[in-house]
Amino acid sequence: MIYTETMRERKQLLEEMSDAFIITPGGIGTFDEFFEIYTLRQLGVHKKPIAIFNTNGYYDSLVDMLNNAIDKSFMPNTNMDLLFISDNPQEILNHIENYNPADYDAAQFKFIK
Repeated sequence: MIYTETMRERKQLLEEMSDAFIITPGGIGTFDEFFEIYTLRQLGVHKKPIAIFNTNGYYDSLVDMLNNAIDKSFMPNTNMDLLFISDNPQEILNHIENYNPADYDAAQFKFIK
């Protein structure tokens, strides 16, 4: 187990040591980690896959919130292309195993027109 002093140190280790990110149901710490990883992906800091395990519809309201941000023009709809959302663990693993970061150009996600 790796001990860290701060949440930021923990998130930095998470970012550096992970090959992919699977967001499972959780609370505020999970949300914080998810949004940081999602933001860093959008900015092109990393090119790792991000999957949301939406078991029992746990993240339905989060997906609705993200779509609302798109509908209100606070983020481009292409930002949703950075996420893979499924309630099926095998689909998530298949997505990660077949992920091609070259399919996603970070520049397209940075600015709202």
